[in-house]
Amino acid sequence: MIYDGSLNDKTNFTSSEFIKINSCNIQHIQKNPHTVIRNSGRVDYHILYVAQGECLCLYDGEEILMKKGEFVIYPPNVKQRYSFMEGTAVSTMWLHFAGVGVESILNELGLKGGVCRAALPTEVEHYFRKMISAHSLNIPKYRVSARGYLLNLLSSLATDSSDRSSAVYSGAVAKMIEYINLNWQKNISVSELAEKANLSEGRAAHLFRETVGESIHRYVNGIKISNSKELLANTDMNIAEISAMVGYNDPLYFSRAFKAYVGMSPKEFRKS
Repeated sequence: MIYDGSLNDKTNFTSSEFIKINSCNIQHIQKNPHTVIRNSGRVDYHILYVAQGECLCLYDGEEILMKKGEFVIYPPNVKQRYSFMEGTAVSTMWLHFAGVGVESILNELGLKGGVCRAALPTEVEHYFRKMISAHSLNIPKYRVSARGYLLNLLSSLATDSSDRSSAVYSGAVAKMIEYINLNWQKNISVSELAEKANLSEGRAAHLFRETVGESIHRYVNGIKISNSKELLANTDMNIAEISAMVGYNDPLYFSRAFKAYVGMSPKEFRKS
């Protein structure tokens, strides 16, 4: 069966609002294979996401078999054609939206027309369901919520696996830095930091250097030396006391480390 999706569609319109949901829903197809064709496309944006099964999609003259976790974005006035085959249970989530801010939002997120794979399908489906539920209530407060979920959805669709990997690794480094900042007076080991970040020692050391630009050892010593400079300049504590306070058990080692970082000994720094 072929369905001409351009006929009698009351949700196909542009909007002067910044962003507006024209329609959205979840569709379950089991025993009703069919093809949707819109030769002139729509005047709004259309996203079709495959939550289960397969969907044969035509975009820019190329047929692509979309599988679970994949989606297509049809910009305005682009021909649309997609088919649901016989014998396959398919669940899709779809959305039509418009507004004067949509193009800039999509550009900022790097979302373009065509078929893509979602790196975060669970998150995508979560926001789809939230948006659909809020939009269906048709109450001003919930329409605002629905637009918020739409923005979250678009952001989730735009997040690729490398973005998420970077976010996870940045979070791991943040945990290590937080632990260092709270415990810099102790002798912090790489194994401690790796455990806090849930990484191997080698990965933790490599990731820290790659993100921060210096080794864990040098970063920790930098904090110790910075604090020792404050104590040298603003207290009458002797070198041994300051060495112990900032976490160096050996005052001689502290003096050598201080000179390596600052370019002068602790005594010279205090005199200056």
